[in-house]
Amino acid sequence: PLKPSQLSSQRFWDNMHRVSSDAIQAIERDLVATLVRDFQVDLRQVLFDATNFFTFIDTFNDKSTLAQRGHSKEGRASLRIGGLALLVSADSHLPLLHSTYPGKRPDAPTFQDLCGQLTARCRAVADSLESVTLVFNKGNTSKANLAAVEASPFHVIGSLAPTHYPDLLATPPSELRDLGPDGLPGVRARRVTRAIYGVERTVVVTYNENLFAAQARTLERLSAKRERRLSELAGQLGRWRDGQVQGGRPPSVQGVTKKINGWLRARHMRDLFSVEIGERDGLPTLAHAFNEPAWQQLRTTLLGKTLLFTDNHDWSDADIVRGYRAQHHVEGAFRQMKRPQRSALRPQYHWTDQKIEVHVFCCVLALLLTSLLQRDLRRRGLDRSLDALFEQLGTIREVGLLHPPHGSRRKPRLERVVSSMSEDQRALYEALDLQRYMDS
Repeated sequence: PLKPSQLSSQRFWDNMHRVSSDAIQAIERDLVATLVRDFQVDLRQVLFDATNFFTFIDTFNDKSTLAQRGHSKEGRASLRIGGLALLVSADSHLPLLHSTYPGKRPDAPTFQDLCGQLTARCRAVADSLESVTLVFNKGNTSKANLAAVEASPFHVIGSLAPTHYPDLLATPPSELRDLGPDGLPGVRARRVTRAIYGVERTVVVTYNENLFAAQARTLERLSAKRERRLSELAGQLGRWRDGQVQGGRPPSVQGVTKKINGWLRARHMRDLFSVEIGERDGLPTLAHAFNEPAWQQLRTTLLGKTLLFTDNHDWSDADIVRGYRAQHHVEGAFRQMKRPQRSALRPQYHWTDQKIEVHVFCCVLALLLTSLLQRDLRRRGLDRSLDALFEQLGTIREVGLLHPPHGSRRKPRLERVVSSMSEDQRALYEALDLQRYMDS
């Protein structure tokens, strides 16, 4: 029994205002405890990562400390960004803990700040923390973070910045053990023991043929683009010196240097190009060459390789690789939340910290519900992406057929039926028992 006036944006705003940070934490804690208990969520592996999302909050707005300028992972450097950290289960990327933080803060300090909360949340819902393995990527690997993990009861799987361990990268792929027989085709590995920030860890050097091919294609595309730009710039400078260009502001060494530095800022580009900038007759000169030995060095050492570490010393190489690959669950969660459909962090019509926190929490709840739905259907043999699920479910219609009065009946008769369904739609309809809503 609501009045339409009660469903105004102002009323929604007023109710958002009642939800404090403490309330959000308490709601999430109780929800996760119920989720794990009632749905038997597997917590043997939990995954942590952080990202940021851009906003359209005004540059001069002083009411938000969460929306700050920083390194936008979506390339929107001109906009203020907010940070979001997630702990999810490897079991269908169900969110177990989230934190909203200032967008200018890097990933590694965020992990360190949240380590105590991660431990407390897992202790509240897991039977034994000694059976939980925390997985994170190299962006969260630091001395302080590993010390925090070492002090916790978790096991850990993480990755290392490859360039910090050139001796491990030097191993050619032909000397790595093939993991194809272990269910990982195209993957090779070598296992060593190494002190990581003073603590002995099992380190697995992996080479992935598909990753190598993708990274090589990306670098070839980027280097071809730089080669074209450098050649065009050299031609332009030559025309200036030959007098073919008249009028306008002549180029300067400083301007050419700044432009080229911008082009070569991308990863590995400075190693792959030799550039010499000089001056003749008051005009800059440019000579450049592609560094073929550096390219071959990248192909034989870095490309396709990942350095994994763990304290699960009794795990096989294949188990460690599979454990780290579970990181795709949290990455998939972020992709869902950055899309403009379900669970979407954008559009966001808020500009104060309290409202931003409530908005993000609503999005995390949406992620939880959609992930739970996908998990339930997968267990019934219906393995579908979220996009496919909602496309199929969203086109099932309830139709009202109004029959005219007949005989002694004085009123029209309303018959409710379901629109015709495809085979996939029928399977989803029956698996979710949607008929009960028609019968109610």
